[in-house]
Amino acid sequence: INKLEVSFMFDVSGSMKGQKLADLKASAKNALDILFDLPSAATGDLRVGVVPFATSVNAGTYFQEATNLSNPRSGKHDTNPNDGKSADTVTTSATCVTERKGSHAYSEEPPSSGRYFGAENDICPSTAILPLTNKRADIDARIASLVADGLTAGHIGIGWTWYELSPEWNAFWPTASRPMAYDTPALSKVAILMTDGEFNSAYEKGNGSTQDQALKICAGMKAQGIQVFAVVFQAPAAAKDLMTTCASAGSFYAAENASDLDKAYKAIAVRISRLRIAS
Repeated sequence: INKLEVSFMFDVSGSMKGQKLADLKASAKNALDILFDLPSAATGDLRVGVVPFATSVNAGTYFQEATNLSNPRSGKHDTNPNDGKSADTVTTSATCVTERKGSHAYSEEPPSSGRYFGAENDICPSTAILPLTNKRADIDARIASLVADGLTAGHIGIGWTWYELSPEWNAFWPTASRPMAYDTPALSKVAILMTDGEFNSAYEKGNGSTQDQALKICAGMKAQGIQVFAVVFQAPAAAKDLMTTCASAGSFYAAENASDLDKAYKAIAVRISRLRIAS
């Protein structure tokens, strides 16, 4: 029986508010319809994860394990720390994480090899990550709950997309969500990255820009045999260039309207279906 692990990364930054987010949710649902229509989906051999990102990633119930902090951060936080203006603050209680430090940056090492630090001066996306699951209702509910706000720290979203697929993280995830070994027979691992804008937020100065970090993480995924698809939605040229490089060969899609976006996600789902048959 062919096995498939897919992690969807969704940009929920402020520029996705309104119709764009509605279009994204509809397109993702249509892609899932194709995937879950496969005969092997009923056997549990298809598992899907969800990684929303904006100024950071909401680790949800996994926050403490990821950061080694006993309590989520709370208080007032600058909604746009990079604009050079006086702080425009909101009060929030967050379970968000940012990038890793030092030698553990860009890697798939589990948190025990280098903890995360809680994001500072950010808006935490209201929707938390969902690790791999074969429960369609849980996936649909998580996507339906997406809300757009904040900036675009895409490298953090890409990182958590990898962690959902990486067997190095098996001790981190619940048993039912643990990724299989890379060399498991008849297994395909797929990352589907999506953004509508240029990445613009990074935290750990020694790690390089958000763009540099994103490229290194994408390279790490591809080196492990993960098929990386990338979708941009009404995005500027810089974002298109970055995501073209992040994607596996021939796996980049640019959408300028809702119809394009829907076609892109459907095309990816069909290609994934063929990966399963071929494997």
